[in-house]
Formats: sequence, C-alpha cells, structure tokens
Amino acid sequence: MAQVTELYRNTWVIEDMGVRIFLLSGEEKALLIDTGRSALPLREIAAQYTDLPLLLLNTHADPDHISGNGAFEEFFMHPSEAIVYHNMHKGTGKLIPVYEGDEIDLGKRVLRILHVPGHTPGSITVLDKVARCLIGGDPIQKNGDIFMFGPHRDMEAYVAGLRHLLKFREEFDVIYPSHAQLAVGKDCIGELIAGAQDILAGKIRGEVRKVHGKRVYSCDAGVSRFLLEVPEAEAEQPQDILVRPCRPDDLPAMLEIWNEVVEEGAAFPQEDLLDEESGREFFAAQTRTGVAEQDGKIVGLYILHPNNVGRCGHIANASFAVAPGCRGAHIGEKLVKDCLEKGKECGFRLLQFNAVVENNVHARHLYERLGFVQIGKVPGGFRMKDGHFENIYLYYHTM
Repeated sequence: MAQVTELYRNTWVIEDMGVRIFLLSGEEKALLIDTGRSALPLREIAAQYTDLPLLLLNTHADPDHISGNGAFEEFFMHPSEAIVYHNMHKGTGKLIPVYEGDEIDLGKRVLRILHVPGHTPGSITVLDKVARCLIGGDPIQKNGDIFMFGPHRDMEAYVAGLRHLLKFREEFDVIYPSHAQLAVGKDCIGELIAGAQDILAGKIRGEVRKVHGKRVYSCDAGVSRFLLEVPEAEAEQPQDILVRPCRPDDLPAMLEIWNEVVEEGAAFPQEDLLDEESGREFFAAQTRTGVAEQDGKIVGLYILHPNNVGRCGHIANASFAVAPGCRGAHIGEKLVKDCLEKGKECGFRLLQFNAVVENNVHARHLYERLGFVQIGKVPGGFRMKDGHFENIYLYYHTM
C-alpha cells in the first residue's frame, strides 16, 4: 500500500514512486490532485480518510500524473492539456475544463486555480486560501529535475508563468510540489526564474545525460536542474569531465579561474590576485589540488587542506572554482565529490566549510543536495565587493 502522510488538517500526501498525489477534504466534497505513476487504488485509499464524494483534478497531462485516471469518469484539467492527454497518452474520461481564477468549492474550503504554463501549456497549481499554500504541479521544485524537453514545453513561457505566480505571493507562505523536496518556501520561485533566465542567456552550460532512455541537456541552476533538448552543438556525443590532480602546465588556466572568482568578490574571502610565482606556491602548499578537465581544457579546480591543527587536524577545508562560461554543467558537483573521496584517502574525517555566502544559492543548493549539514549562520560575515555585508553559513560533511 502507498505511503500516506497527513500534511495539515484535512490534507494528505500520497507518495507514489517519486511523484506526489494530494487528497484534500472539505465539508461536502473531497478532491484528489493527480493520480500518480503506478495506477494506485486511489478510491480505496481515499476512503480510509474521508467518505465524502471524491473529485479529481489533474495539474497537467504528463503520464506520471494521470496513470490512475481510468478509475474516474470525469476530471478537472486545463483544456490546453487535452491534445497530449487524449492523443499522446490515450487518456480516458470526460475533461471538465478549468481556467486561471476558477474556484473549486469543497464545502467551506475554496481552492483557486492558477495557470503556470511552460513545463506544459496547461500546467496549473492550486491555491488553498485558508491554509495559505500552493499544492501540486511540476513547475516549482527544489533539488529536483524539471522536465523542459519535448515540443510542448517552453522556457520563455515557463519564466512568464512563474512571474505571473509572483503576483499572488502575499496569499501563500509555502509550496507543496509534486516532486523533490516536499515543503518549499516561496523564495524558490525567484530562484527558479533567475536560473531559467541564466540558461536562456547562455550563462549556464549543461551536460548531456540520459533520462528514460532519451538524451537530454541537464543544466544545473542550483535550486534545481532543468532538463532541455540537447543543443545542436552538443548533439554528437556527451563530453566527459575528468577530475585529476593538477600538473605544472595547468597553472595558467588555474590562475585565470581562481582570479576570476576572487575578482567577482562574491564567494572567496581573498582579495589579492595570484601571479605565477605566488600561485605556484599557493597551490603547491595544499594537501591536494584537483582540476576538472574537459576536451583538454581546464574548466574548474579545488584546493583541499586542514581546517585546523593538532586535535582538530582531522577536519579538512576546501574551496572550489569553476570557469564562468562552464558553470551549470555539473562541474562543481564532480569537483566536490572528488574532494570528498580524495580527502578521505588523505586521512581527513570531516570536510567543513567556514564561509558559504548566503546569496551564493547555487553552491548552497549543491552542498545540501550532496548531504552537507548546515551548522550555523554568521550575520554579516562576508564583505561583498560593493562594500555591503552578507551572512555566511557553516557546513560539514563526513568523509
């Protein structure tokens, strides 16, 4: 039987192989939001929590949200999903159209439909006014994979849809997406917009990977990964990234990458740039200096060294830098993973970060996704290049 958890009063979440189904109950009716991936016996499951007449609403027509629709004679859905639902996925039942601003009254519980296109043309989410939350749908995810490949998906529309959603930000406090992290703050919307815009502007490079047997272009925006169609320039073969120890002839590229991050003044505490002599000494003094190589070009690096001495000498510290034109291609993730592996081989037991800047959301989301634990905040601990002060966070990870 599926795992069912009470989310809040008269609201339950049903976990179904990586996708969530939501059950909401009012005084007169109950509502299922989506029917999941594996055709669960949802009527029987719902009957354990409510005996009210059961309605169905689909947030969109992707197959992992409609597999159990056959148990329902009719369902609510935005009509822009009809072609995909009926023609592509051979869905059954009568579609009752819902549009932006429509309301479904369950009896002293009114739910409002918000249209958030882009992931699909008719993607919707549900505003629970009383509980002050958004429920369901794929456009908003934290630490997830947002599918944006296929002819019916569009990144420009996605950005416009999220901007539209921001108009209602004073009406909700939390978001419960259909995938990835269960409870998400509304600040996530702005982070997703910024990430999508960076991808559209070519500021974030991706890597080719396979999803459900299809080659897609995965762009890591920090808050989540966007999976897009593979660009023509990348269509031939995915380019492997090799993380290895640095060599003397890597120094010019390493200096360029390191100094670019220092000059940006948003991540490293250092203010002085390295020249050839000081750079050679600096990197040689580390316990380990690793580089990421792609097609013979150095695209990133990390340094690993003790965080302290003596009885705390088993704790390591590290810094990571990726070339600006290569960010978003999972290079940072590969560097961090290699650092954890090689740090253990060097005899360290823990890796601690002392000063992760609060607005460095890409790094913070990456560390949290990889299992780093946040252990504290230092208010105003980092002076930015323009002179204002940002909070910094401490993280650790066992080796």
